[in-house]
Amino acid sequence: MTPGSEEATQTRGAADARRPRGMRGAKRIRMTAAGPVRLTPTEAKIIEFIERHEGKPCSKAQIAAVLGCNEKTVDRLLSRMRREGIVISTPVHAENGAQLANVYEVVEESQPLD
Repeated sequence: MTPGSEEATQTRGAADARRPRGMRGAKRIRMTAAGPVRLTPTEAKIIEFIERHEGKPCSKAQIAAVLGCNEKTVDRLLSRMRREGIVISTPVHAENGAQLANVYEVVEESQPLD
């Protein structure tokens, strides 16, 4: 089977169909100012969720429920993505000062610094 052949194209299509719906064609390597960062499948799903809900407050529990994973997993992965400069979070507070949720934003990809 040669790359670009009809058989190879059909095989890639079949492999793509086996991926979870939200992961079809998802980008797993993000370019940051510090260089490329390889994302886990769950991190890629979190980024897709944030992009769909950008500007809207959401909790880690809400993200975890939609993705079908543990809230602690979402917490750990969001912390890593904030540290890597992939995601920015802004807290949303109630009138009494209690934090309600965060607004998450995916940072645009950039070229590494030399």
